Amino acid sequence: MKKNNILVLSSIAILLGASAFTFALSNTSKVKKVASASTPDVGEYTSINVVNCADYIYIKDVENGYEEEDLVDQFVDYAENNPNSPFYGKHVSVSYSTSDTPESMYNEVKTGKTRIDLICPSDYMIQKMLGEGMLEEIDRDFVPNYRDYCSPTISSFLDNIEATLPSGEVKKLEDYCVGYMWGTLGILFNPTFNNYKIEIENADQLSEEELEAAKEEQIIFDLRHYSALWDKQYDGTISIKNSIRDTLAVVDMKHHEEQLLSFREDYVNGLIDKDEYNSRINEIFNLYSNPADSDKEYKFDSGTREAIYKELIELKGNIFGLEVDSGKNDIVTGKIGINLAWSGDAVYAMSQAYDYDETTLYYSVPEEGANIWFDGWVMPKNNNRTADQKLLAQEFLNFISDPENAKKNMDYIGYTSFIAGEDILGLIREWYDYRTSEMYTTHVYTDTDEKGKEVEVEEEVTILVKDGEEYRELDYSDFLTDSHNDALDDEELMYEFDDELYNVLNEDETHKTYADLTIVDSDDSELFEVDLSYFFDGTLPTDKYQASDMIFYAEDYYVDCDDEHPDGLAVGGDFYCQYPDEETIIRCCIMQDFGENNKYILELWEDFKSGEFPTWAIILFIAEVLAAAGVAIYFVSKRKISKNQRKKRKLEAKNS
Repeated sequence: MKKNNILVLSSIAILLGASAFTFALSNTSKVKKVASASTPDVGEYTSINVVNCADYIYIKDVENGYEEEDLVDQFVDYAENNPNSPFYGKHVSVSYSTSDTPESMYNEVKTGKTRIDLICPSDYMIQKMLGEGMLEEIDRDFVPNYRDYCSPTISSFLDNIEATLPSGEVKKLEDYCVGYMWGTLGILFNPTFNNYKIEIENADQLSEEELEAAKEEQIIFDLRHYSALWDKQYDGTISIKNSIRDTLAVVDMKHHEEQLLSFREDYVNGLIDKDEYNSRINEIFNLYSNPADSDKEYKFDSGTREAIYKELIELKGNIFGLEVDSGKNDIVTGKIGINLAWSGDAVYAMSQAYDYDETTLYYSVPEEGANIWFDGWVMPKNNNRTADQKLLAQEFLNFISDPENAKKNMDYIGYTSFIAGEDILGLIREWYDYRTSEMYTTHVYTDTDEKGKEVEVEEEVTILVKDGEEYRELDYSDFLTDSHNDALDDEELMYEFDDELYNVLNEDETHKTYADLTIVDSDDSELFEVDLSYFFDGTLPTDKYQASDMIFYAEDYYVDCDDEHPDGLAVGGDFYCQYPDEETIIRCCIMQDFGENNKYILELWEDFKSGEFPTWAIILFIAEVLAAAGVAIYFVSKRKISKNQRKKRKLEAKNS
């Protein structure tokens, strides 16, 4: 499970002094919630049991601006009171509880003590459960929102995973799973961290400013590859996941770096297509799933195990420690400079780092290839489930797959939904598209609070332009060369407040005109053009949207690093982290269940972790954590990513 309980795990980490060093914490939270819009008599309602990861769905949180009821409660209200619901006019209830890991979820289903109607584990565990005959088919005709709005590219990754049932029949996940959240595993890093030991040629001939710039460029260049985690220039500044699958994925890719980069070169030069490219990476990425007697070129035989173990031990000698959930805070507070991170945690850390001390963090999806992970909803087999309960479970999936509700989930938890569509398009524009900041301005006025005291209020208002006889709101197309109406260039931009029109002013207090807009697709634009048609294609109404509507313009999507990679390939900001470009997606793979190699991998991992921490290091580390506890608590209490703050910062930066 890629989403952990931020509050519980982080709090335990502080109390025990675990932070980025590593004790294998496990969150055994069993928060249970029963949502029911009414209290019907026994036998008059349909109930389902839903198990998810903690803090992995929209929850009412007025203090942080989330004023609507919990999404589970919203579903119950919808199911009972919306004429489009098959349960309209009836009574339903949802018993919602949480589990800590996919393994815990698996065990909970395996025991069969409780009927579980829906559960949300990760891709490899879904594959394992399907292979053991534990899952019931989900009819996607009863989940039309997912069918119509899930990203076709992203869902194809999950749908095509195969498992062999006990009967010998081979099935794909498309008949058993509805995708929920997805992301990548990559390298989060601070390019200005002080404890790196970067060596720059002719450093004595550079000014201090030039030397710092050269170091930062070198760090960005290095972190495009997994091998940087083994580089002694970064000794003691790295934390990696206390996770067999994630850490072994990195070791595997580093060990086969030469082959993987040669595949990429063949793809770039047009010698192989994208399907062949991904297939070649996938065979290496899943060597752990291939037994020693496999006819695959890459397999987990004794020679490979020995080589992988050697790489693991070398990596162990270069890291600060392992972590479960604390890495995203440790990189912000300066304990580490590099963290092997899931993309959702990386976006969180990027936001917090800027708020903490205006540090800019970057995220790398290395050029060799990477893990693309998924969490999805499945229905465990249960002979006691009624037809109505299955129907209600599928209706729940349909409800949370509505783009409007997927948007609420994304905004609250900070991870990336399978769902595309208009609502998600608007959300990404609001978060990341540079044009959004130019389409709004802030109106400041004086008001009185509940006690009659005068207070200053800031309100975001939409900018208008006079087009003919009428004023209209600016549109994204106004910023494009082929649709920018030059005839309006002399028109002053305005905004409306309380039925009054006001001029929009530039910093020098001159009136801003239509000609002052940033034309983003001109040759001299410094903005990155980000094409996300691979994600949205097929989910937007064709009579309203064109291909250009799936293109975004951002300031910090990639990071420029050198002449060979002018677009900063593999390294980017929070937008790149959350929505990688298609080239990045092509070189990503799903790590499948290890199957019969599980016992060997567990042995490998236990050998790697044995004798992990000397006593002096633990004592020193606990002292350090206690000293920094006040800072850490600050981050534990901030459990959401503030996209509005990011938008505000970009607007401030533009106006400064």
